[in-house]
Amino acid sequence: MLTQYQRQGFSLARGFVVLVMPAIHTVLLYSTLPVKQGLLGILLGFLAETSGAPLFMLLMGLFIALGREKTVAYILKRSVLLLAAGYLLNSLKFLVPYFLGWIPQQFLTDNGLAINETTPIQLFLTGDILQFAAIAYAACALLKKWTNNKAAYIFVFLLVLLITPYTWKWHSNGALAAPLALLTAKPPYTFFPLFPWLLYPLAGLITGSLLKEAEGKAFNRLLAGLALGLALTGYVVMLTEPADWQTEFYRLGRGGTVFHVGLALGWVWLFIVLAKKVRGNYLFGLLQWLSDHILLFYMLQWIVIFWSFPLFGYNRLRLLSSLLALCTTTGVSCLILFFTLPVFKKSKSIL
Repeated sequence: MLTQYQRQGFSLARGFVVLVMPAIHTVLLYSTLPVKQGLLGILLGFLAETSGAPLFMLLMGLFIALGREKTVAYILKRSVLLLAAGYLLNSLKFLVPYFLGWIPQQFLTDNGLAINETTPIQLFLTGDILQFAAIAYAACALLKKWTNNKAAYIFVFLLVLLITPYTWKWHSNGALAAPLALLTAKPPYTFFPLFPWLLYPLAGLITGSLLKEAEGKAFNRLLAGLALGLALTGYVVMLTEPADWQTEFYRLGRGGTVFHVGLALGWVWLFIVLAKKVRGNYLFGLLQWLSDHILLFYMLQWIVIFWSFPLFGYNRLRLLSSLLALCTTTGVSCLILFFTLPVFKKSKSIL
C-alpha cells in the first residue's frame, strides 16, 4: 500500500533529478579540467552517476508499476511522442546552434564526431535519454499489461542482465545502423543504449510491484536492504569483470549496472525518509513543481545550455565562473518553464 510519504518521496526524488541536471551539464560543457577534477566536479559527477539518469529511469519504471492500467494504444502513442520529443530536442539543442555557428568545433572533435557534410545528420540521430525512454516505456508498460507477476519481472531483469554484453557485438552499416545504435551502441552514437539501461526501469517495475504488497514500514526496510545488497553485489561482480566493461559509464557491465541500480534505490529510500521526517518547505515545493513538469524542464535546460555556448564558451570557465554559470542556466530554465507553462497548458487543452 502506497503511503503519503512514499508518494511524496518519489516525486521529490524525480524533482531532484532534474534540478541538478543543469548544474551537471553546465560544468561538463563549460568548465576547465581542474574544475571538473576538483570538489565541485567530483560532487556533480557523483550526483550524475547515482541520482542522475539511473534514478531518473528507475523512477519511470516505478511510476509505471504504480500507475493506472493503460491501453496498448495509449502506451504506443506515448512511446511515439517521447521518441518525437527526443528528435525535436536534438534539432533544437544541436542543429539550431550548429547552423548558427555557436557549437565549438572542439566540442564536436572531443565527442568523436566527424566534421563534414554528415555532421548535422550525426547530431540529429544522436541517441539520448528521451529516445531510450520511448523504447523502455513501451517495453515496461507492455510487460506490466501482460502480467502483474513480479517473478516475471525478475526473470526479464535477469535475462536482460545476462545477454547485455553479448548485444554489444551487434553492428550494422546499412539502414538498421541508427535503430541498432539505440539498442547497443555507445557515445557519440547513443548515450543510453537499451542494453544495459533497460535494467533501471525494470528495477523500478519490480520495486513498484513489491510496494503494492508490502506495508509502509516493511517496504522501507526492504528497500534499504535491496539498495545495500544490490550495491555490494554489483561492486563484487565488477571486480571479476573485464576492465573495458568499467570504462564507459553509459555502457557498464553487469556488475557496474547492478551497483548503480542499488545506489539509485538508496536515493529513493532517502527521499522517502526526508518526506516523512522533514516538514514541507519551499525546496520541497520546487521539487514537486519540477517533478510535475519534468519533460519540459529537461528539454529546456539542454536548449539553454547549448544556446549559451557563445556566452560561456567550451571548457574555459574557472570555479567562480562555473558556479555563476550553473546558477544562471538553472535559473533561466526555471523562469522559461514558469512563463511558458500557461502556453503549453492552453495548447494541450486545444489539442
